[in-house]
Amino acid sequence: KPKGVMTSFHSVHQPAISIGDYVKRISQFAKCSPQSYILAVIYIDRLVRADEKTELSLLTIHRLVLTAITVASKFMDDHYHSNATLAKIGGTSGNELNQLEL
Repeated sequence: KPKGVMTSFHSVHQPAISIGDYVKRISQFAKCSPQSYILAVIYIDRLVRADEKTELSLLTIHRLVLTAITVASKFMDDHYHSNATLAKIGGTSGNELNQLEL
């Protein structure tokens, strides 16, 4: 994978929260189905395999996880939160999450 290629998933700085704590936070407040989390992992795996510019790193994983859970919950769950709510839970703006979802 190429190094130094910035994508929309890159943060300028590594988030202070660990990825484990980040997923726990999303789980605690978003209340998505377990199936949504499994599908989110599949989405991330497919994206990383299909797009050589997308890499898993401490600068990308938080935004990748939030976006994948957002998309997965919309597909799997009958009731899901708006992007604005999920963005607040994930510590970003609704506009940013909307762009990442594209």
